[in-house]
Amino acid sequence: MTVKDGLEIEVKFRIGRAGPYEEKLRKLGAKLIESGLERNIKYKGNGLEKTKDLLRLRTFGGKCIITHKSRPKNAPNHLKVREETEIVADSCDNAKKILERLGYRKSWIYEKKRQVWVLDGVEVLIDELPLIGNFIEIEGSEKEIAAAAKKLGFDMKNALTVNYMEEYNEWRKANGLPKEDLVFRD
Repeated sequence: MTVKDGLEIEVKFRIGRAGPYEEKLRKLGAKLIESGLERNIKYKGNGLEKTKDLLRLRTFGGKCIITHKSRPKNAPNHLKVREETEIVADSCDNAKKILERLGYRKSWIYEKKRQVWVLDGVEVLIDELPLIGNFIEIEGSEKEIAAAAKKLGFDMKNALTVNYMEEYNEWRKANGLPKEDLVFRD
């Protein structure tokens, strides 16, 4: 979400309950910008698997966003760094049709309950995902991420740079379960 010079730089931290971090963010003067259910459709096809690029259709906060991400050359391993391009589509139904007509196929759907906070100009996201748990994601420059992590009580040595699909695949393999969409079941 926070992109500077076409690059998204982030880390994640696994957390227990979100409540203590919401309270800590409030005490630190952070502002809650947006919250709600986010639904993501990941696409495959046209060489995306080979390049490990991401093509995603996201709905959140009444918007439909098409995102392409790729890993730049010489990206550091201690941060998740991606070249990111996004556009907002007027219609998710039409966006899906366009992607499918271009040869992309839906590969996975995942949902999260997301809170978007801003702390000292840095985006701090609290994500709750079904089955795999809760995470805090911090996006900004390397220096901003480290400062925000420290304020929230995290050690950068414990930062995760994997995506939610990788987290989910690890969890489901450990539990002997087949791959399926990661969505909230009421």
